[in-house]
Amino acid sequence: MSALVSLARAEDVLALRSRLVWLIAAAGAAWATVIVVLAHGRDGVIARQDALQAGGASLLLLGGLAAAVALGATAFPRDAHSGYLGLLQVAGAGRAGIAVARVLTRLATLAAIMLLWWAVLEIGSVTLGWGYDPLLTGHALAMTLN
Repeated sequence: MSALVSLARAEDVLALRSRLVWLIAAAGAAWATVIVVLAHGRDGVIARQDALQAGGASLLLLGGLAAAVALGATAFPRDAHSGYLGLLQVAGAGRAGIAVARVLTRLATLAAIMLLWWAVLEIGSVTLGWGYDPLLTGHALAMTLN
């Protein structure tokens, strides 16, 4: 179990250094900011709330899928070609341990990205004068678990 934790920590450090992770997080946060700005431009309280919730739902669904595909596509190929995975196996890490550590780290990274996007949308909800939006939170949880 400690080997799995060590592999997961190493993968976490690599994920934090990854430009792709930061690009995905920043692009989604920028998209969320645009959604909030566009919601501010609507006339009427219901229209603003609907614009924020609909835009937030599309960000969390489509952006979350795009982020999951991008993170999943980078899990193994580059390191398999460079020989890094072989080096980990020679050092004593099993194939299953490497795979589990990589997948769990990617899931945690995706959850952190979705949490950032949700936070930006909730801050937007507060700036629109509604405060905490439980429907937006429920949708963010559903999309993260999916």
